[in-house]
Amino acid sequence: MKSLLLVPMVITAISLTNNANAATNGTVNFSGKLNDQTCQVVLNNGSSASGIVILPTVPKENIPNKYDSTGKTAFTLKLTGCKASSTEFGVLAYFPPTAYTDTANSTNYSVLKNVETGTTAAEGVALIINQIIGNSEKRINVGLPITDPNYRYTTIAVGTTSATLRYNVAYVNHTNGTIKAGKVKGIAVYELAYQ
Repeated sequence: MKSLLLVPMVITAISLTNNANAATNGTVNFSGKLNDQTCQVVLNNGSSASGIVILPTVPKENIPNKYDSTGKTAFTLKLTGCKASSTEFGVLAYFPPTAYTDTANSTNYSVLKNVETGTTAAEGVALIINQIIGNSEKRINVGLPITDPNYRYTTIAVGTTSATLRYNVAYVNHTNGTIKAGKVKGIAVYELAYQ
């Protein structure tokens, strides 16, 4: 009698295991959106989408602890020539992963690496980019997917053909050790993304 009770339990356990792993095919649905926005962009009201933003010289003592930041320097990306839309839309500058980004500690910070080299290069310091919308400032996790919650779209009103995206860049302590004073150079690659 005991063996008869055991057999149905073993068969039931095998059946449950097989059902749990039985799926061999499925369906994936994709959705997306195409838009016809093609805004032109220039850095700091200049004549090009690329350029140099110069940060101030600051003492390394301003950033004694990991993730402390200093030397915020504003920059803008001015959009012109946008197609006037009958509905509002969102736009942002997306900073994709490149050789210049460090996302190794992305749970806290992803940063622009210091790409300055040689004996005059600072050590233990990186750069962060903050996005400013209205009076709100939020650090962007450069190099992470555009779905990262720190990316925020700037709303462009109905019929508007230009806008200004506002940011700042700052030095950040990016080490558990000692910072070495020296030169800092970061490179940010960006592309416009529309919502």
